Amino acid sequence: DGTTEDIEIEWTIDKKAVTVTANNQTIIFGSDIATGVNNATLTGAANGHKLSSVTLVADSIAAGTHTITVSNAKIADSENNDVTANYEITYVTGTVTVSKKQIEKPTISVDTPEYNGEEQRAEIEGFDPDIMDKENDTRIDAGTQDITVSLKDPDNYEWSDGTTDDIEIEWTIAKKAVTVTANDKAITYSEDIDKS
Repeated sequence: DGTTEDIEIEWTIDKKAVTVTANNQTIIFGSDIATGVNNATLTGAANGHKLSSVTLVADSIAAGTHTITVSNAKIADSENNDVTANYEITYVTGTVTVSKKQIEKPTISVDTPEYNGEEQRAEIEGFDPDIMDKENDTRIDAGTQDITVSLKDPDNYEWSDGTTDDIEIEWTIAKKAVTVTANDKAITYSEDIDKS
C-alpha cells in the first residue's frame, strides 16, 4: 500500500477447555461430604497445572443418593501461580451416597429390680432420647412387661442388624421375699390358743 509504518497484527491464544468433575462419595448420615481439591478431578489442563481450590456442595445429606455440585475452581501452575483465566471450565456434577447411621439396640442395663411398692422405671442401656422413643417403661407391681423402643427417624437411622422395626425388651420386677413369723404364746394345757 506504499506505506512504511509498523503494522500491528492481532494474535489470539484461545482459552483451553477443561473439565472439573466432582468425585463420587459415600458417607454415613450425620457426616459431611469431603470438600478438598482431592475430591474433584481436573481433566484437559496443561502439564503441571492442577486444581488449587474448588467448592463442593451436596444438595442433601439425608440417607439416599444425591447430587454434588462443583464450582469456583481455581487452577494453578507448577509454581502455584493462578492461571485460571487461561481456561474455559466446564463443571460436571458427582453423586453422594448417604448410608443410614447404624445404632446398637438398647438393652436392660441392671439386674431384675425387686418390688418396693413404688413406681419403678426401667434402666435401658444404650437408649438415646435424641434418636429413640420408648413406651411402657414404668411399673409398680411385680411381674413382666415388654418395653417398646422405636427409632424417631427410621429414614436416616437403623439398628445394627439393618432393621428399623420397633424392638421389644422384656422387663421384670421380681416379687419381694418376706417372712411371716408366728409370735410365741404360752398357754395352759387344754386351753385354746388365742388366735387374735
